[in-house]
Amino acid sequence: TDAVRTDAPSAVDLDAVAYLEYDLDAPAPLAVTVTHRALACAVARLAERVAANGPAVTAWLGSAATDAALTELLVALTTGGRVVVAPDQARADGHALGELVQRHDVTVVQASPAVWRQVVEHAGARLAGRAVLVAHEPLPRPLAAQLRATGCTPHHGYTTPGVAGYAALDGGRDGTGVLPATRVFVTEPGTDHELGIGVRGELCVAGDTLAAGYHGRPELTAARFGEHPTHGRFHRTGDLARLLPDGRIDVVGPLSAHVRVAGQRIHLRDIESVLAAHPDVEAVAAVGSTGDAQDGTVVAFVESRKLDVAERLREHARAALPLTPDLVVLSQLPVTVAGTVDRAALVALAAARAAAEVDPPDETTAALVGIWTEMLDRPGLHADSNFFASGGHSLLGAQLVQRVRTELSMPVQLADLFANPTPRQLAEHLQDAFWDDDEDDD
Repeated sequence: TDAVRTDAPSAVDLDAVAYLEYDLDAPAPLAVTVTHRALACAVARLAERVAANGPAVTAWLGSAATDAALTELLVALTTGGRVVVAPDQARADGHALGELVQRHDVTVVQASPAVWRQVVEHAGARLAGRAVLVAHEPLPRPLAAQLRATGCTPHHGYTTPGVAGYAALDGGRDGTGVLPATRVFVTEPGTDHELGIGVRGELCVAGDTLAAGYHGRPELTAARFGEHPTHGRFHRTGDLARLLPDGRIDVVGPLSAHVRVAGQRIHLRDIESVLAAHPDVEAVAAVGSTGDAQDGTVVAFVESRKLDVAERLREHARAALPLTPDLVVLSQLPVTVAGTVDRAALVALAAARAAAEVDPPDETTAALVGIWTEMLDRPGLHADSNFFASGGHSLLGAQLVQRVRTELSMPVQLADLFANPTPRQLAEHLQDAFWDDDEDDD
């Protein structure tokens, strides 16, 4: 299994560019060039792991703009299987995905942790005997255990720009295992000096699935790719990680994903790991500011069915962390169209909370905050708390609208709440409408 054939007759130059893959997390357009050789090796090795017993039936869920779609398409086609084109609903609806898997006898399917939590809850019995891939985000231990309990084989994958497909894949245990012929090692950031087992440093990947480099960016290619005296050509991933004694890797997160609070360097993934270990937590995402060394702040957004869990989480965090982050409990974390946590939305929400503390609400906004708090039965809501992100729904929204009409004597409609879901936004909308009506009367 260590040798993937690249000597078969072919009209294609294996070292020619197969496609450009853009880094969706980059602030500006940035693409790596993936060769046919790297792609062929990546698909073959993944197929060896997830389709060793016969042709694969995959569900095409990923965007055509990502290599997730190539995995879903090519693993099936290269093993003589078939591809099931999933409807849009199955990309974010766990119940719909579970139905699709059963109806079409899908044997290999990949999705984000947020989607797999829904599948386990609503259609877990339909996963038995299938290979389940989880990538792009950490696989929480409780979710890994829940997936194994369904009878499926969970695989937690590690992907990084610069490597075609999965750089590493594991059977849902702590850490991530390395695929055949892929070599990983940890160095002091920006150097070739390897660190020992258990020491955190920059994760580097070597092997025949590396991209050729960054498209049109020779200086970045030179900085992120190098030649190692032992491992050969390698890619510096920019992720913080450590090697475990059994050869697996523990990826902590991006080297840049940290803040300094009161002079202490805090990595956001450490905060997430501690909070995720609490039994009442379904998912967690921490965001932070990167201002002056003494002025950094951390806000941890927690998804939980128990909206009164904040104080218990603070006690849990105090016992394991050098600081207690500002906690926000949501019924569900916002997700992108790909089903991953929408960190940009969380950063915006954290900024809005900070602004609300500096800019106190006016009388109307304060009254709406009170109604929000009572209707949602959640302490700690503020002027920029989104009604729907805080656990509200359309039926409860209709009741809230009626209370606003009765208590504030304002002609609000349910559509106004949908368009202005925070107390501050709704107050501004109602006040603008009031002044417009007043001018019309004059």
